[in-house]
Amino acid sequence: GLGEQNLEVVARHLVMVLQCLEDAPELAYRHARAAAERAGRVAVIREYAGLTSYFTDRYAEAVRELRTYQRISGERHYSAILADALRGIGKPEEALEAVAAARGFQLEPEEVAEIAIVEAGAHADLKEFGAARVTLDRALRTQADPLLRQRIVEARAVIEAEAAKGAEEQ
Repeated sequence: GLGEQNLEVVARHLVMVLQCLEDAPELAYRHARAAAERAGRVAVIREYAGLTSYFTDRYAEAVRELRTYQRISGERHYSAILADALRGIGKPEEALEAVAAARGFQLEPEEVAEIAIVEAGAHADLKEFGAARVTLDRALRTQADPLLRQRIVEARAVIEAEAAKGAEEQ
């Protein structure tokens, strides 16, 4: 549905998103926005717009773009990122709803670990530290990958520090 000239410009912006994302996320974001202005009804454009918004801490925009991507594409990728973006805009209850919805999808082991970490973070946001611990402990028991296990252990340490800080404040 894009004209040939527009298609070429959009494609160049997408290439720049990929080249810049790791080292220059703000520039990647600007390229994704430029592509979205030219081809906003294309799923991959909304995907890139959502991801670059998330990686530049524009969480409300990330939520909007990733939901649009899911609606256009029918895919449910990035559930953990979407839930974490909801946490970023102060909506931990909605983040937990997104996590619950994601559990109905076929998830890769990495996605399962990331979902558990986000779920624990949302519980911690709500000062539900016991639920956060249970979530991470369950994820740790079912995760075989050593790198993912390490991420879960690190998340557990952050939760413990937040719980200790909360108890100290009380």
